Amino acid sequence: MSFIKNILKSIRYMWLYVIRYHKFERVGKHTVMFKPLRIMGGKYISIGDYSYILNGLRIEAIDRFNDQKFTPHIQIGDRVEIGQNCHISCTHSIILEDDVTLAPNVMLNDSTHGYSIPDKSIEHQDLSGAPIKIGEGSLIGYGAVILPGVTIGKYCFIGAGSIIAKDIPDHTVVSNHSNLVMKSTV
Repeated sequence: MSFIKNILKSIRYMWLYVIRYHKFERVGKHTVMFKPLRIMGGKYISIGDYSYILNGLRIEAIDRFNDQKFTPHIQIGDRVEIGQNCHISCTHSIILEDDVTLAPNVMLNDSTHGYSIPDKSIEHQDLSGAPIKIGEGSLIGYGAVILPGVTIGKYCFIGAGSIIAKDIPDHTVVSNHSNLVMKSTV
């Protein structure tokens, strides 16, 4: 019976590769992704083993905008869980280390529109930004927003609805709801 199970798993993985996974630079073994997904620039996106991605993910590795050229890289580690309707947008680098969890509706964006030409729509102005890194074992709560240039340390908890604009050290709990920023004594 286990022989048949293994054959069926192999067939399922080959089918997923043909339908979805070929769009990425790499997708690790036993990674599961649920439709619908919006993938842009998949050749710049690497996903590790045993990751679990729920429906509604919008993941964009942007290599051109206006006259700008970028070399984006999105690296998702092993055993990463991404909740429904998350949005990851990258022009530089976004790294999710192993065992990171993103709750539903989280947004990671390593770039922002400038405002150098006052008479031009902000949406059409050039992008600037800086890499984002989320350390091993961290959990990003429902609806949190991680802004460009932020590094979140290992084993951190970022509370629901938080907007993170500066680095967070290892073993830290951040919550906007009670103005709590707490460093563990580990």
